[in-house]
Amino acid sequence: MEYVFQQHRPNIVFYTAAHKHVPLMELNPDEAMKTGVEKFFYISTDKAVNPTSVMGAAKSVGEMLMKYYQGRS
Repeated sequence: MEYVFQQHRPNIVFYTAAHKHVPLMELNPDEAMKTGVEKFFYISTDKAVNPTSVMGAAKSVGEMLMKYYQGRS
């Protein structure tokens, strides 16, 4: 993905996927959180409600960030 982003420099990303290897992401939460684009659409999950894993917590934090930045750009 890093290569694709460097080559194509997208302005908008629709992020709808989930990490397939949750245990691996649990061991590397900093990697699970990385992304970087100018604009994106955020689609969350029911796992963000009362999260019990790093992935659920990441979605919950993502929701909070989206609410914070809503209307600020």
